[in-house]
Amino acid sequence: MAKGEKATTSNTSSLIARITYGFTFVLLFCLTASALGIDSHQLNKYGNGYARYPTKQYKHDLGLILFNCIFTFLWLLAHPFISMGISMFLTFVLAVFWGTAAGILFHVLPFGHTTCGHAVSTFPSNWQPYVSQCRQLTALHGLSWTIWGILTLLLFGSLIHKVRFTPRPHVSYYGRGNVANTV
Repeated sequence: MAKGEKATTSNTSSLIARITYGFTFVLLFCLTASALGIDSHQLNKYGNGYARYPTKQYKHDLGLILFNCIFTFLWLLAHPFISMGISMFLTFVLAVFWGTAAGILFHVLPFGHTTCGHAVSTFPSNWQPYVSQCRQLTALHGLSWTIWGILTLLLFGSLIHKVRFTPRPHVSYYGRGNVANTV
């Protein structure tokens, strides 16, 4: 009876893991598509030169976010066909890229979720023409942090799923056998 209960528990946890991973990948796809929409709108609206952007750092961060979106889509499409080790490595790389993009936006943007209703004169002069897009840029910032957080949780979840910690009797740093006999 105990073996049957253990097998049922294992099957249930495996099913829960599959559903959780599936939900996570669908959520990542939707969030990445949203970030791509806002990012491509900004890039399309202001062009390729530096003159129409408030700072060069902001323009380059939009390019990084565009790259992150494309890389995330490719990873999501390839995920079922690659090994778990490569997938974990790519999850780490994507988490670093999304965290970098979100951190740069945090540093560059003068907008926050509570400042979008403030007067135009309260923002730096180079950002004043962009005050009408405060909500879009704040949403892009939030999406970047959210994708970073989900990728980080997915990385830790994959590590926990992949690495098993089991006690091994009579094994020490000094080799097999009793520790007292090796001294």
